[in-house]
Amino acid sequence: MRKTGKRIALCLLAALLLIQAAGPVSAASDTSGAERDARIQAAANALYSLGLIEGVGTNPDGTPNFNLGQPFTRGEGVAIIAILVGGREKATTGSFENPYTDDLGWAKPYVLYATANDLVSGTGDGAFRSGDPMDIRQFLVMVLRMLGYWDGTADWKESPNLSRSLGIDVPSAWNQKGAKYTRGDAILACYSTLDLLVGNRDALTTFRYTMERQGLIPSDRILNTGFTWAKLAPTRTEASLSSLSQMQNQLFEAIRGLAYPITIRCPGTTPQDISNALAKCTFAVRKTSALGWPDRTELSIEYLTHEKVMSYLTGRTNVLDEDARALMNAALQLHPTLVNPGMDEYAQVIAFHDYIVNHTRYSSESRRVGTLTQGIGVCEDYSMTFQLLCWLSGIECMYVTGDANSAGDPTWRGHAWNKVKVNGNWYNIDVTYDDPLLTTGDACIYDYFLKSDAEFSKDHQIDPIPYWPACPSSWTW
Repeated sequence: MRKTGKRIALCLLAALLLIQAAGPVSAASDTSGAERDARIQAAANALYSLGLIEGVGTNPDGTPNFNLGQPFTRGEGVAIIAILVGGREKATTGSFENPYTDDLGWAKPYVLYATANDLVSGTGDGAFRSGDPMDIRQFLVMVLRMLGYWDGTADWKESPNLSRSLGIDVPSAWNQKGAKYTRGDAILACYSTLDLLVGNRDALTTFRYTMERQGLIPSDRILNTGFTWAKLAPTRTEASLSSLSQMQNQLFEAIRGLAYPITIRCPGTTPQDISNALAKCTFAVRKTSALGWPDRTELSIEYLTHEKVMSYLTGRTNVLDEDARALMNAALQLHPTLVNPGMDEYAQVIAFHDYIVNHTRYSSESRRVGTLTQGIGVCEDYSMTFQLLCWLSGIECMYVTGDANSAGDPTWRGHAWNKVKVNGNWYNIDVTYDDPLLTTGDACIYDYFLKSDAEFSKDHQIDPIPYWPACPSSWTW
């Protein structure tokens, strides 16, 4: 997964008109009073559970106290942004030039780190004023910079309008006389960024996914947040492309990040062109729908069953269909019985492999990932189950598709398997082909366990999608 690269602008207001042309975009409906307070508290609990914010003490019942109703200071605003982009340790241990003339107080390391990384600037007179109240427009500029949607060329007063259009929470009364921007308001704004797409033209990836892949959200906290996630309104992003192959690359990144609907601008293409292109790559196994206008095509993606579970467990959605919920419950019950804290990645991978092979009977009657819910499945079920179990352990694993044949049937047929990262190296693994008695599932071999690309190419042809990790060698037993 590519990390967020060079920050870019959206061309701001002009781009906003283009985004809005594809459909209304907003954060969850703005509320007031008790309902909004509940949303703010849930967002604070979420970010705290994920290790992204800290409290200022504890309440009488032992829960964290976030001082949600207190005014938000400039120092606090910079600190939370620095932490969200992974700068906590860098800020507190690094050495940065101090361009400010005033005392930065406790926030000094975060202010200097954020300044060095172009996330914030001073007040224009050489001072920073860490203790002053944070203006909502100033804070949202930092949020937009963090996401890659601001390069400083536009009027900072436009930041609330741009933020709201992208899906960032902005209080409806933000510009009323006497309105105060509180810690709770800022926390809710930050929470609403998690499922937005980062402004990087090389990858359509959600901010939450970027943090997960960079290790900023510990895997043991992804599943144990202890609260009900709020579902954000779908976020649309726009990519201006010059070819269908470029579209495939972008869509591949969006699917890996479980992104929301995407608006594609690819001159001269139609929804049928898009569909034809999708049929040639791995996305054909996912349901996609395309709606076309003269200058753009909007794609919506319905994810595979195990991807729906991962989306639910990381808070991207609070809706699961019957099959996905059954899979989730089965996986969460099974996973702890297969692993323990002393097991390394290899031991866990072989445990998942052996369980699936020994407890699955090959059958086309499966209802998607029936390996855990029914004990039956086809190659898709084997591979999706393996990826989900690896994901629950924090082990990098990819669901891949292509064609394969066998000695008994030399015909090339559509097939699915996995690539998994063990001890820092990527390997191919085909759990289905390691089940020699497909009718009973009571035997296990390792002919396709942690193999190189060269070995797999003898009877596997992977779909020609970019960014598949290379597997240069097989596991040495």
